[in-house]
Amino acid sequence: MALASEAIPYANTAILLFSLRQLTETRSMVDLLELLISSFSRLGWAVYPVFAGLLVLLQVVPLFSALVLIVVAGALFGPFWGTLLVSVSLSMAATICALIGRIVSERTGFGLADLSEQAASVDAAIAAGPAQTSLLLVLLLRLSPVMPFTFSNYLFGLTSARLWVIFLGTLIGTLPTQAVYVSAGALGRQALQGCALAAAPASRPPPRPRQSPATRGTSQPAGACVCRPRCSRSVPLRRWLPSCSSATSPRPR
Repeated sequence: MALASEAIPYANTAILLFSLRQLTETRSMVDLLELLISSFSRLGWAVYPVFAGLLVLLQVVPLFSALVLIVVAGALFGPFWGTLLVSVSLSMAATICALIGRIVSERTGFGLADLSEQAASVDAAIAAGPAQTSLLLVLLLRLSPVMPFTFSNYLFGLTSARLWVIFLGTLIGTLPTQAVYVSAGALGRQALQGCALAAAPASRPPPRPRQSPATRGTSQPAGACVCRPRCSRSVPLRRWLPSCSSATSPRPR
């Protein structure tokens, strides 16, 4: 049951992403994520409650995985605010799931002892102790990669743990893992922006060659180099003045 609670949302998410790519006609997953990011960015400040509501809904009704939205949170809000928003949303979802499980357990009479008598005895021993013991247990379960997140949300409703303990333990316990996912989304967004900026100058036309003031009005072919005449050494004025004067003076008749 625990494995099915995680495998089914991932399979549904893969089908949903494939369907979205076909509908939006995007070439890759990167283009689809860019489309999602731009769609959320158009909401302005309303993106915070809308995004948090979607995360809570995906955990309370676990038909799809919230991993895609968690990665998108890093691209939208950055590492710090994205991690904070995701952890608070997941903690709220865990509290709501535990409350729903507790209500269903009271109405149907299905308790933790029906699943495991040993777990029920351990829960009774923890309930007799201080609240810090329950908080430590919830924190360790959240840090454990073995326990599925969605399955444990409803499982907490069968225990005697208080709702504030579930909220605080989930908030602290999910910070390390969610920070990794959100930071990956933020780094991916920066990498895509860097590639776009690096490819932008290559598409610009090459600059036109500058012309000197003497040849600015003349037409030259593209790519021609304008060079100024340069003398290797200076010639004294007195050497060519006599020849110049003799050439211009009238000949005797």
